[in-house]
Amino acid sequence: MRVVVAIAMMALALPRVAFAYRPFDQTDADTAEVNTIELELGPVKLTSGDQHVIYGPGGVFNYGFSDGWELVFDYDATIPFADLGSSVVLTDLLVKHVLREGSLQDKPGPSIAMELGPLFPTLPTLDDEIGGSFALIVSQRWDPVTIHVNAEVEWTRDRAIESTGGAIIEGPQTWRVRPVGEFYVSNERGGNLYSALVGAIYKFRESLTFDAAVRIIKDGEDPDMNGTQSELRIGLTWVIPTT
Repeated sequence: MRVVVAIAMMALALPRVAFAYRPFDQTDADTAEVNTIELELGPVKLTSGDQHVIYGPGGVFNYGFSDGWELVFDYDATIPFADLGSSVVLTDLLVKHVLREGSLQDKPGPSIAMELGPLFPTLPTLDDEIGGSFALIVSQRWDPVTIHVNAEVEWTRDRAIESTGGAIIEGPQTWRVRPVGEFYVSNERGGNLYSALVGAIYKFRESLTFDAAVRIIKDGEDPDMNGTQSELRIGLTWVIPTT
């Protein structure tokens, strides 16, 4: 408990700016500052649909190891309340690199980045294989709005190609509470998944932000999903310098 309190106090005192990219599934064309950790706790997800409720804790560890380079470790758990024994955890290890510095780096024009790396086998079952992911991200910031366009291709853990395209839209960066939205479409083996999200990001401190959103999912890939699912997401981001 003392450790948790100490970390929280340290996070509140940090001077860096936190640009939270929770509660989204997609990302932006920027990286953490060099020798800085961005710890994203969340989204904590409660998903309801087909008369089932699923708890889904998740998180991201970002580390800026060089100028314009970032190491990204993701985990995403699925814990059905009705059957805890079927819980699974997905993890991956990605590298993001800024290909072109632009408006997110306070320079003219769009920012462009790529993100790629392996998708590890599902825990604890290990009944699938290592996959891979490659994404291209283009971001543009204006005073009233910021847009991040994502295009991603995955070689999934069960040996299929999945393609995803979508965008994040954010309100003014100067607002303490800014509205946000996200939409995307994924295709795997001819089935489409549609996702739409609306929410807000609250800058509590320069180094600490909170986020909350509602996501609606229509999954044509999964025959067990009857119609549309809804998802409540809550998370936060700490920015922690290591030097």
